Amino acid sequence: MAVVVVESPAKAKTINKYLGDGFTVLASYGHVRDLPAKDGSVDPEREFAMQWEVGADSRKHIRAITEALKTDDELILATDPDREGEAISWHLQEALASSLKKGKKVSRVTFNAITKAAVTEAMAHPRQVDTALVEAYLARRALDYLVGFNLSPVLWRKLPGAKSAGRVQSVCLRLIVDREMEIEAFRAREYWSVSAVLATPRGQDYSARLTVLGGAKLDRFDIPTAEAAELAVQAITSRSFAVKSVEAKPAARNPYPPFMTSTLQQEASRKFGIGAKACMNAAQRLYEAGLITYMRTDGIDMAPEAVMAARDEIKRRFGEDYVPASPRMYKNKAKNAQEAHECIRPTDMAASPEKLHLEADQRKIYDLVWKRTLASQMAAARLERTTVDVASPDGQVELRATGQVTLFDGFLKIYDQGRDDDEGEDSARLPQIMQGEAAQKRAISPEQHFTQPLPRYTEATLVKRMEELGIGRPSTYASIVTTIQDRGYVSKDKNRLVAADTGRLVTAFLTNYFRKYVEYDFTADLEDELDDISAGTRHYTEVLARFWRDFSAALAETADLRMGEVLEKIDEVLAPHLYPLREDGGDPRLCPNCGKGRLSLRTARSGGAFIGCSSYPECRFTRPLSAPNGEAAAIDGKLLGEDAGEPVTLRAGRFGPYVQRGEPSEAAPKPPRASLPKGWAPESVDLTRALALLALPRPVGNHPEDGGLIEAGIGRYGPYVKHGASYANLPDADEVFSIGMNRALEVLAQKAARGPGRGGAAAAALANLGEHPEGGEVVVMPGRYGPYVKWGKINATVPKGLQPEALTLAEALPLLAERAAKGGKAKAPRARAAAKPKPAAKPKAGAKPKPAAKPKAAAKPKAAPRRKAASGTEAGPPET
Repeated sequence: MAVVVVESPAKAKTINKYLGDGFTVLASYGHVRDLPAKDGSVDPEREFAMQWEVGADSRKHIRAITEALKTDDELILATDPDREGEAISWHLQEALASSLKKGKKVSRVTFNAITKAAVTEAMAHPRQVDTALVEAYLARRALDYLVGFNLSPVLWRKLPGAKSAGRVQSVCLRLIVDREMEIEAFRAREYWSVSAVLATPRGQDYSARLTVLGGAKLDRFDIPTAEAAELAVQAITSRSFAVKSVEAKPAARNPYPPFMTSTLQQEASRKFGIGAKACMNAAQRLYEAGLITYMRTDGIDMAPEAVMAARDEIKRRFGEDYVPASPRMYKNKAKNAQEAHECIRPTDMAASPEKLHLEADQRKIYDLVWKRTLASQMAAARLERTTVDVASPDGQVELRATGQVTLFDGFLKIYDQGRDDDEGEDSARLPQIMQGEAAQKRAISPEQHFTQPLPRYTEATLVKRMEELGIGRPSTYASIVTTIQDRGYVSKDKNRLVAADTGRLVTAFLTNYFRKYVEYDFTADLEDELDDISAGTRHYTEVLARFWRDFSAALAETADLRMGEVLEKIDEVLAPHLYPLREDGGDPRLCPNCGKGRLSLRTARSGGAFIGCSSYPECRFTRPLSAPNGEAAAIDGKLLGEDAGEPVTLRAGRFGPYVQRGEPSEAAPKPPRASLPKGWAPESVDLTRALALLALPRPVGNHPEDGGLIEAGIGRYGPYVKHGASYANLPDADEVFSIGMNRALEVLAQKAARGPGRGGAAAAALANLGEHPEGGEVVVMPGRYGPYVKWGKINATVPKGLQPEALTLAEALPLLAERAAKGGKAKAPRARAAAKPKPAAKPKAGAKPKPAAKPKAAAKPKAAPRRKAASGTEAGPPET
């Protein structure tokens, strides 16, 4: 018998069906070893030696495999067929080394699809773990560690609010920030177009646009104003028209190649709004169920047997006309397709989506894969594109109508790819139009246009751009895009990725002090070097040594930087975007509130950054970093109306838009204010809604049991109802204004049933971060004043803006150390339990009892040690 190890239990279950009773199939549950989250796990002084440790959750899985090997003589490593899968197999072989010494046979098998034929074929051709692929993994892991654990602490110290930096993560963030700054720097240009509705002698209407005026061909900006457009309209109105030419050209559209990882993620985002991470999770489950081939690949070629199966299915479903004369072959564009070999395709072409019982996301992803695969082998669509030119007798004015007719739908019968913002196609259908016939004018309409900036990235267009630049690889796209959102550097608005203020500051800091390492070409070239390692043409320690030599020097240059110096430099770098030129030619840094102070970049205790006046505290003007001439400026000070003679205004603050009643005065230096709830667009706020916000908290009524007042309001953590000291969250901010007694009692009762966060039943931990180096678990807890990190009796507040569920042990340790240094409440727990006291010896007969010893003074609590990195900085988390 043999022990077969795969990553997941779902994959193990599927493979077990094909192998039968002669094999024991177990799951490793992903990686079993990782670099400890502490300094020294990668040692540049010892040829980048790495210290690995088996994770706490993985020990039981290793024990299960070890137990199975006691009675079985062979270990077969059947992890995924890519670099990451090869690494998992290598880790397993290393972790099980003590169990493999007694003549046990170890082999490695790979299969691109979990089908009986693929698994059986793989078992017949075992091999050893591929050393080159493992070394490529080691190089990538070491690079990510060295950047994460050395650059992240620099950010923590020099830039308030920054959370982490990563080798590829930071470059991806720069793409989004650069696009955001391009949008803000964009200045729209006005232009006009003129179109006319014309009619054939048979009374059929069609639309045409003006293309020639005054005998000259029009370019985009040749009609710049409304006056020029009106002159063009008069030129058309005053002339008669006839069809000058009708040109019909045949055209063909070939199908798209089958999916690879990046194109699947793009299409899932375009058509269904499914993010990269959710897309890969659904595809992973489909793969483990044996329904599709491996989903992390940059290959687009298809196995010959799969091509023939697709052609047979096309013929059966649609007929011979839809099957091309010869199979379609697609050439892989990737420089070095180091991931899985084949495209993403169904394992059974006849298994259409309607035959399968799948969850919603899995059904959508499978539907895409199945249709795209069949379409890739179908006949081309045949089209006819028609262009009609209509001219005046004097040739001074011409209009053009275009249209398209589908003669044979071909692959479009089953599938058409979604389009990005810059894509489009004129598909209007024209009536029958004959050359030389008159064109009667029905209507003439000028239309104003403004040039538009490049749109913000979606996950689809971001992955597409990363692929074009050679940044990242199929197995990393989803984690990169997810990480920058989890860190709060980027937010999502209507499926668009928007750079947050902290993301802008991090990018400005890195481009100024570590510019080389966020350059697109440098990152792409490094990815190529990693691919060379996987191909066996480079040694991984040489790549690491060259990178570390320059990177450590760049780190040393920032050692003496002061926070104020960093802010001044970033303020200077971002000045063109933070303080754009004013239309009146005035000083863009002059405070618009007091007219005396100068605007500059500042930071709050919470770590957030904003623009403030130098005359603080006399002048309290602030505004957010983003869009100084856009949305923030448009709403700042906007008058909504009056209430009892006082103006009610909509304003922009560093924590977002808010409404205010009245103006500051000696009697009331801080007039009533209320922040807009999450999800409220500033343009949707009128006087009625503003007054409703300012009236919060509103009384709901008295509690029927104790007569205590129940109130509804919006606080730091969102909408709530309150009874005494008990708070219960509401799911929707609008409910605050309409909630009645019955609903309020229901929400409060549900909160009571869950148990209080403070006092009474202990609150459940939000996250378990693992064991502290000195012993004892480190957990994230919910608290009355926000989430906090707990180690023994030392509690450290989680900084505002940091997702508690995303916090890592490496990030938590400095928080605990800082809290302990200020004076923790008690000593932290010891690594080992205290020994039980020995029972007191019985006194001898006649002996006098000794007096009790005086109690010793309690020792002062020791501060938890601050963990140091090789460069003298705190250890930080590795990032992709």
